[in-house]
Amino acid sequence: MIFSFRRKKETAGKTFFDAPGTEEFNLSYQVAFLQGSGRRKEQQDSFVSVNHDDVVAIKHRGLLAVVADGMGGMAGGKDASETVVRTLAQAFEKMEMETDIPRQLCDAVVSAGEDVYEKLVENGGSTVVACICYDEALYFASVGDSCL
Repeated sequence: MIFSFRRKKETAGKTFFDAPGTEEFNLSYQVAFLQGSGRRKEQQDSFVSVNHDDVVAIKHRGLLAVVADGMGGMAGGKDASETVVRTLAQAFEKMEMETDIPRQLCDAVVSAGEDVYEKLVENGGSTVVACICYDEALYFASVGDSCL
């Protein structure tokens, strides 16, 4: 995913914006998920984005992007990664954006891990990278070796 922000700046007591004459916050973005086939017959990664196509929702609720990758070809790797993205998307929909976003994101990731364990016991696991863009800030969580 690529995000491009224009921000208000203050220098020497003067306020200006990245683009001359722009007097409001402008958000532009592109959303793309790329998946390589690799050597395995089955891809075990899953991904989700919430609000990526609605600028008004992004302004009021933020944007969630998650990539989860089933671990090491385990039998339940695909189920694990799907469980992670589903749990995080559901948690994001319930988040209160005016409160502690980092704590809520952390709790959601822990909950996703618990859901995977409950569903698959020791037959699958997943890495995860999750980020929330909200109110000109980026919040992220990462578990495992997947990169942000």
